[in-house]
Amino acid sequence: MHVELLNAFVSAARPGPFADPYCHHSKGSGAHQQHVVLGFAIHGNEHGTLPAALRLQAELSSGELAHGGPLTLLVGNPEALVANERFLEEDFNRVFTFDRPAVSRERKRAERVRPLLDQADLFLDFHQTQTPTERAFWTFPWQHEFGLWARALAVAPVGLTRKPGQAFSPGMCCLDEYVRGRGKTGITVEVGFRGQDAAQSDATYRAARRLLQLVDIVQAGVATLESCALREPALSWYQSTSIVRAETPEHRLRPGYRNWSTVERGALLSPEGAPTLVAAASGVVLFPKYPPPGQAPPPELLRIAERLDDPSELKG
Repeated sequence: MHVELLNAFVSAARPGPFADPYCHHSKGSGAHQQHVVLGFAIHGNEHGTLPAALRLQAELSSGELAHGGPLTLLVGNPEALVANERFLEEDFNRVFTFDRPAVSRERKRAERVRPLLDQADLFLDFHQTQTPTERAFWTFPWQHEFGLWARALAVAPVGLTRKPGQAFSPGMCCLDEYVRGRGKTGITVEVGFRGQDAAQSDATYRAARRLLQLVDIVQAGVATLESCALREPALSWYQSTSIVRAETPEHRLRPGYRNWSTVERGALLSPEGAPTLVAAASGVVLFPKYPPPGQAPPPELLRIAERLDDPSELKG
């Protein structure tokens, strides 16, 4: 089904000035020039948001969806999507450093996508988690404006944040980080567990429509972003306080952890027979990883995050 969705998107795509068959561009009414870019399937097995992209694409083509400024829908890693794999050679959401030759498929794709991101004023990246999650959540370094966008969009009740300017993975660069590096707005929301899911697709569609409406309202001076945000419930924010790493190929997590599972300090995190891993702090689990048998674990097995009373106190 996911390949059929991709083919349908490509067959109807109008790339506009970007000459990429995996994006769909609309110039808008000309009321303003704030270019919104929406990211889908940045990881190939996170294709559950593609039905929302197709719905938006159809409404743009028919004229049902009216918006004031430029809008581009981007399918990030189509080759990995066809294979239903997170990525093929390198994580596409980590290679926007442009500090070495583009040898891997993902770095070549990044070179293709770069001109689009160079024109983005606001980039909203729709992701799905690799392990089940108890709720949708935001993830980006703290800036007051980013927090206002997250609250105003009302698509997730919680967020994982970090110090302003801090990279998610040191030495690497995500798409939203690349946009932020240009001084523009780049934020990411994890809408749910990977795969096709009607509720996640609907939430993605509603968030995209809401974002376009907010941009038009703010640009027209009808309301401020802050006033729009304050109409929605406040979010709960968390910060990573501990990262559990795999020091050897034998390190593993015990089964059952989901995103937002709770854990107590001192809890045993490893299964029987594996090297001991102990929680260094109490909090919630985020991004737990379970590589298949025979595959080496990633450097980071999970993060433990704690609640922040006031994320504005984070210092860069």
